[in-house]
Amino acid sequence: MWYVIKTDFGKEHNAKEELSKVPQISARLPLRRVTTSTKGKKQSVRFKPLIDGILFIHVLKKDTGILKAMMKGSGFFIHKDGTQYESNAHLLSYSSEAITLDERLSMAKVPEQSMRLFSILNSQKEAEKALEDVEIIDSKTYKEIESEYDTVCMVNGPFFKFQGVIRQVKRNGKKDHRLFIRTGSCAVSISNIRKFNYLIVREAPNGENAKKVNTWRFIDYLIGKLQATYFTNDAGPALRNILLNLSKGKAMDDVKRMLLVSSLVEKDNDRRNSLALQAAFIENANSTTESVLEALNSYFINSDESVSMGLKDLVPNVQLRPFLTPTPGKEIGKDGIYTLLEHKDFTEIILNLDLTKVFIDKKYKFPYGLKPKKGDFTYYAHIGVKKDDECKSLIFFVNWSGFMDEYHKMEKEGKNRLKSDMIKRGHVYMPELLNSNTDFYVSPELAGFKKELKDINIEKIVRMLHAYQDAPLNYNFLHNFKPIIDFLKPTIHAAVEMWQISRLTDWYDLAQRYVLLHKLPTEEDKQSSDVE
Repeated sequence: MWYVIKTDFGKEHNAKEELSKVPQISARLPLRRVTTSTKGKKQSVRFKPLIDGILFIHVLKKDTGILKAMMKGSGFFIHKDGTQYESNAHLLSYSSEAITLDERLSMAKVPEQSMRLFSILNSQKEAEKALEDVEIIDSKTYKEIESEYDTVCMVNGPFFKFQGVIRQVKRNGKKDHRLFIRTGSCAVSISNIRKFNYLIVREAPNGENAKKVNTWRFIDYLIGKLQATYFTNDAGPALRNILLNLSKGKAMDDVKRMLLVSSLVEKDNDRRNSLALQAAFIENANSTTESVLEALNSYFINSDESVSMGLKDLVPNVQLRPFLTPTPGKEIGKDGIYTLLEHKDFTEIILNLDLTKVFIDKKYKFPYGLKPKKGDFTYYAHIGVKKDDECKSLIFFVNWSGFMDEYHKMEKEGKNRLKSDMIKRGHVYMPELLNSNTDFYVSPELAGFKKELKDINIEKIVRMLHAYQDAPLNYNFLHNFKPIIDFLKPTIHAAVEMWQISRLTDWYDLAQRYVLLHKLPTEEDKQSSDVE
């Protein structure tokens, strides 16, 4: 087993020599090559510790007792006569509490794969490959960083397959993107990481960005629930009105009564029915729906009129929800793979998908960190289907609304530049999809990609869609709907790619909101919403 040892600065070699005198201990001090030169003088070379004040020791499990006999209860190493090592070498446990020596040993333990990381860092330093500096931090600091920044998996360079968190810091007035990787009870911070590519594997559970993304997720959840009950075609206005009333500081029951009273005095029939149904939605809401409403209420609550403007901006009028969402809205049968939702102008197919193999490429399996659990990558694709104007073909379409609205605002030169930037940053599917001529634009609320099936028996396809609804996956479904599956594949890959490769920040935000509402559970989700 490996342990991390802390010493006084400049005493690392001394500590290594002392510890190496014990046959059962193997001490390792990673070094870095440092070159210095002054005007008129030759370049000089020095070898310094990779991380100041840090070295590692390896002890077999059967020899742990010998190691413990060499230390005080505080984890400091002592000679046989009881005097402390001159280097002040001790277990790095980052604890000021009164804990046992066994607890300190456990906290200082370094996993084998982390030692591989230090070997990589050591070789990089020796080769002088511009990894400017390496630091070690305590696990508490790492947890704080991890809670507010996305978890990533490195996909090229020396840290291929390692997972950690990337955070931008300022050093000497310059921006530095650092990678933080957990190594047992502590973490390593590596500089200048943006030269390598990475994929996002988990969104941050806390912080301002997480609050924003959770708000989009909660809104979509409620839009789906409203569509599945009373508001198939006007869920957006209904949700805005419910949240507007909640934002005035009213309790859920008070809002329900207020909506019912308003419906009784309303003269317009449509408006009266809508208010009554909004009250019924609150009355029949389950605990999850109530918790999501309360979470959104805490986001929108305000004493002035600006909240109505915020609601109009954040709660869309869309009928067809974002392409991939973590919740279905309308429930799918226990063993079914899809269900249908009838809208005014089209039918929506809500398709249950396991996208594990899309999110986790074989090259990037998670050997050093986050491991996906069953259901982590279950998503629901929302696909619209309608007949063309002449009733000679069926049109299948998916909605990327705000994302494609921004794209369609661009001139041809800007679109080409965007696709070129995507390719430079590692995108494959998204540039191909944009070049496929399958995109369409109706309005800011409805824009995306479509597939038209011509020369088919429309009535037969429609009957089959209804026949297989909520039914298990079978050969007939796969055979008859292969053109739709072929249409969905590149669209799904492009959506996941936009979420995982975050280097185009503005487009990444649009993808998070209008294309793929991410599924992986976060601590905040578990504590406050646990949606579906």
